[in-house]
Amino acid sequence: MKQIYICYLPADSVLLNQNWLNHAAAWFAGTPADGRSKPMIHVELFFSDGTTNGNVLNGRSCGIHYGGKVFLQPKKFSNTLWQCKGKTVTDAAYADLL
Repeated sequence: MKQIYICYLPADSVLLNQNWLNHAAAWFAGTPADGRSKPMIHVELFFSDGTTNGNVLNGRSCGIHYGGKVFLQPKKFSNTLWQCKGKTVTDAAYADLL
């Protein structure tokens, strides 16, 4: 069994560039209904390799950068900066997703 995550960043994350596109995304998203002060405006699908270093998950991440460029690259996610929701999947499902 393998672990995959959907990892979100809020509009006020220190990891996001402070540019017009991110500000526009936050404005269009509006105020979250769940009580958070800022909406989530960035998401990546993370394929954990099963190793961690404290609060840091290791693996590969898939997402889309501005301009429509899709990426799949090695990445580390910190649970203190990202909000991640995990799902355990079979090895076959994990391979199919990649």
